[in-house]
Amino acid sequence: MLGKLALTVEPVDRETLPSLFSCMAILNGTDAANFALDLGTTFRRILEQDEETVAIFAERAGLSATQLAEMLS
Repeated sequence: MLGKLALTVEPVDRETLPSLFSCMAILNGTDAANFALDLGTTFRRILEQDEETVAIFAERAGLSATQLAEMLS
């Protein structure tokens, strides 16, 4: 199990997954593509809402199940 990232942000109301992912990338000093690579995936898999990739990101970002469900709806 991977731990929560040191630098995270809470999603704002009606924020999409790619938007939060990009914000997290900037906060961690990189762009979305390289941030995805650092997490062991690709940004394309985030855009496609790949189940495994989304689960890894949600865990690392410290997102609750409710937050994640709202972002994916």
